[in-house]
Parts: sequence; C-alpha cells; structure tokens
Amino acid sequence: MTSVVRMRPKGLGVMRLFVLLFLILATSIGCSRSEIITRSQSFATSDRLSASDRVFVLFGGASQSASLEEGSYVNLVRAEFGKRGINTVDTIEDATALVALTLTIDSGRDQVAAYDLRMWTERTFVRRGTLFIARRGVAGNAQRIFESRAVSEGGCPLLAEVAPFLVEALFVNFPDGGSRTIAKSYLGRC
Repeated sequence: MTSVVRMRPKGLGVMRLFVLLFLILATSIGCSRSEIITRSQSFATSDRLSASDRVFVLFGGASQSASLEEGSYVNLVRAEFGKRGINTVDTIEDATALVALTLTIDSGRDQVAAYDLRMWTERTFVRRGTLFIARRGVAGNAQRIFESRAVSEGGCPLLAEVAPFLVEALFVNFPDGGSRTIAKSYLGRC
C-alpha cells in the first residue's frame, strides 16, 4: 500500500495571511467613515406651510426635471415634506406652494495640508444647496415664504453622495428661519 504525501511549500500560509490582510485593509479604506459638516441658514415669513398645503417641487427652475439625477434630488425634498406631514403634488396646477431646489458642486481646489512635519495636497470641493418656497396667489403671482441655503466642503466630488445631507441641512430650520451647523457621519463611497 502506498500513501501519497502532499507537501506544501513553506511560506504559503504566510502568503495567504498577507493577502487576507491586504484585502481587509483595501475594503476598509474603500468604505471608510466620513463626516460631512454643513452650514445652513434659513429665512422665513410668518406665513408657514401647513398640512393643508400641497407643494410642487421643481429642480433649478425647470417645471419638469431634465434628468433622472435631478428627479432623485426632487424626491429627496418630497420625502422631507412627507416627514413633516405636508403633501406634495405631481402637477403645478394642483399646488398651493411652489418649491425650487438647486444643488451644485464646484470643480474643486487643491489645498496644502500639513501634519506632523509632513505635507501633502488634497482636493476640496464646495457643495451648495438652495431651497425657495413661494405661496401661490389668486392671480397666479407667488409670494416667497421660506428660503434656505446650505454649504458643505470636503473631499467627495460626487454630488449624488452628499445630496441627501445637503437636502437635510436645507430643512434643519424649517419652517422657521435660523442658522445651524450640522455634522453627519456616513459610510463614504468617495
């Protein structure tokens, strides 16, 4: 009777360990926790939206969203109104209030950072959001009743990743005015 003995080369177990550690490190870097700090400032009149209002949300002043991306941002705003018990409508004719949303991100700028006698360059992007709410008048005119602005800076160049945080910041002082800085931690994909 012959037996077969398989021999493993030395170091193969160590090699597997290094590969496993590398994969864990690469995964944790790709999904690292990030923090978005957003400064928000809002102004309001005494005429507030209520549960009896019906709002129509549009992106960038266009009555119809031009892209699926813009439509997703409109849906974020509609969800914020839903959390507050305010109904949204699909047509401008059914609305008692009009909401205009804009979200932008710049092309970034390089900044020199220093820590512990080491220097490096990092790219910083400025993300901005604005929200305007106007009550529709009888003669078709509209009176602005709420406006909000939010600004955030950071290393993420993807507007879609930070849009939920910008929209949330636009509503942080709703329906009253005021200013506030909010910090949100998230599992970043940037």
